[in-house]
Amino acid sequence: MVSMRHRAEMDGNFRNLRAAKTEVIGIDHVYITVSQMERSEEFYDRVLRILDFRKNGFSINGERHVQYFNRHFGYVLRPAKLATGHDCYSPGLHHVLLSR
Repeated sequence: MVSMRHRAEMDGNFRNLRAAKTEVIGIDHVYITVSQMERSEEFYDRVLRILDFRKNGFSINGERHVQYFNRHFGYVLRPAKLATGHDCYSPGLHHVLLSR
């Protein structure tokens, strides 16, 4: 439960954000969790190369991540921790559409 004081602080922070009028112009990057990293990497290597994305790799907590990027957007593959099947009606990202 949120206290009245905490709620007032949050409301004040949101008012400050509105006052700054930050303009969101797009999405900077998306992380996609994949169950088969090698298979996913092979797929995205082919697809995103066609769209002139560059590629690099890095680790977070010892887990290999693969990043595809251009000057406007990053698309990152990360390994799944559980090997359950995909359910498009469960909470989480449903799909991403790349536009040109």
